[in-house]
Amino acid sequence: MKGHFQIHRLSQWNLGALGLILVILSFPSWAQKDEISIQASVDPDTVHIGDVITYTLTVIHAPEVTFQATPPGTNLGAFEVRDYQVMPQEELQDGQLQSEIRLLLTTFQTGELDIPAVEIVAVDSSGHIDTLSTSRMPIAVASLNPDQNGDIKDIKPPVKLPGARPFLSWLIGGLILLAVGTALLLYLRKRRLRQALSTIEYQGPPRPAHEIALEELDRIASLNLIQRGLIKQFYTEISEAIKRYIGRRYRLQTMELTTAELVSAMEQASLSEEDVGIFKPFFQECDLVKFAKHIPLPDRIDGALEDARQLVLSTREEPVVTPSEAVLAKPLSDRE
Repeated sequence: MKGHFQIHRLSQWNLGALGLILVILSFPSWAQKDEISIQASVDPDTVHIGDVITYTLTVIHAPEVTFQATPPGTNLGAFEVRDYQVMPQEELQDGQLQSEIRLLLTTFQTGELDIPAVEIVAVDSSGHIDTLSTSRMPIAVASLNPDQNGDIKDIKPPVKLPGARPFLSWLIGGLILLAVGTALLLYLRKRRLRQALSTIEYQGPPRPAHEIALEELDRIASLNLIQRGLIKQFYTEISEAIKRYIGRRYRLQTMELTTAELVSAMEQASLSEEDVGIFKPFFQECDLVKFAKHIPLPDRIDGALEDARQLVLSTREEPVVTPSEAVLAKPLSDRE
């Protein structure tokens, strides 16, 4: 009985020691779980396809505990990780620290989906390593079109109209455009012609050369060149006026000709010797003043303008008016 009692006491001691050892062995794991905790949340938990979901990992741990979250790849299950943010730590009232990791997720699949568990590895002050993980988070993803279930469908092919003939359609359209363009062109041409005819006004026969020449001589007289002592300019003006008159009167190019060339041109134009003899002395006197610095007598200077007028009047062309021109020259009210 004594030996049995000793064995029994030994057995009791062994059982107590074994329990103490189990408590000691289990203490690090228990202490670790008290020193760190992890929680996951999503916002929102019901989204449409393509929406952004905020997935937050909240870790509360002692200051001496460090941890590292298993970094997700570009995808977290059926969800694409668009951004990864580590928020600043906050100290709680009990002295522990709170750390947050935020993931911005999106998906292009529809239906009841799950965000898989995320693991973190924690290390306490004694170097003990433990792994904690979150639970799976259900997410309901709805389609943008409530009448469609599943993923986005491909576009439908173009619908062919029954009996359509592309070539014939293009041909008819081209003919219509051609007809419209032709009609528009004819209309514009007719309108332009009508406007042109409406602006045409009969101006009568061209003015006689002698009328234009006499007006030019009157203009020269109004300049008072003789009174101002501009004798050379005075003779230049009247000689140029008579040259222009000869050009209009006899249809000659006279402005670039010298006096000798002008006389030769008049002779070749079948002018009478009398007409040539009238103009030649006048131009010779003008040349003496313009080029030889000759100063005529005052009475001769005063008579030069009158001589020019007489040249024009004595050689003027009498207009010949035909019966049709006579009718056109009358006002419309007098044409009967």
